Amino acid sequence: MRPIPPNLLALPVGADGRRWHRLPAEGLYSGEYLWLREPADADLRQALKRIRSGRYRQPFALDSVRSRRLHFSLRYVQSEMLMDYPDALTLSYTRQMMAFLPLLPEPRELMIVGLGGGSLTKFCYRHLPQTRITTVEINPEVLAFGSLFQLPAEDARHRIVLADAADHLSQVAAGLDVVLLDGCDAQGTARRFCSPAFFRELRGKLSPEGIAVINLIGVASRASRLMEDLRSAFDGEVLVLNAQANDNRLVFASRR
Repeated sequence: MRPIPPNLLALPVGADGRRWHRLPAEGLYSGEYLWLREPADADLRQALKRIRSGRYRQPFALDSVRSRRLHFSLRYVQSEMLMDYPDALTLSYTRQMMAFLPLLPEPRELMIVGLGGGSLTKFCYRHLPQTRITTVEINPEVLAFGSLFQLPAEDARHRIVLADAADHLSQVAAGLDVVLLDGCDAQGTARRFCSPAFFRELRGKLSPEGIAVINLIGVASRASRLMEDLRSAFDGEVLVLNAQANDNRLVFASRR
């Protein structure tokens, strides 16, 4: 088990004037605690009210006795980490996203779109030692939560890129063996990934045996439209798995 990181509350105020605040999650969940990145003199009660009303515009984390969860809003859990097993995949849909492994047990190049709390990144880093992993995240605020979620340091086979994944994908060479697309905002799957053009670009970047796993999260009507776009982009070579939590629908798509 990786050592617990240093007490973040003891870290100095950052260059942006913000620091970590840990406070009881009053009115949200009994016995839980919030982690916020706010100015040292922030009105935390007002921040708590904005979280309850859905008007808080920054990521935040919630601690229970066993786990730590990353949220963009209270509606969806973006990521969850067990305190005693930080590399485990606790959310069922993340475990189901790894269903590509029987077909590609040792991918050479793997791209993860959407860092969140780093669940997929940490799991792949630990269990796929021969795989080069690139995680793309657009939100610098999410990167700041890496210390809370015990992300491994970058090295020769693991890097994190701060970029719009749609733009980044257009710049990488074809030959990705696996793409795990789990990019979300407060409403569900990020709109930047919800276009036929993006899905065609995604297909073109896969290796001949490559597999893309797309997490479609959000209301059913929107997911249905996206499914039609995916079937068209991948010539019908798609498999849909309805995960049993949080309106997740997993799409496995391949070039053949």
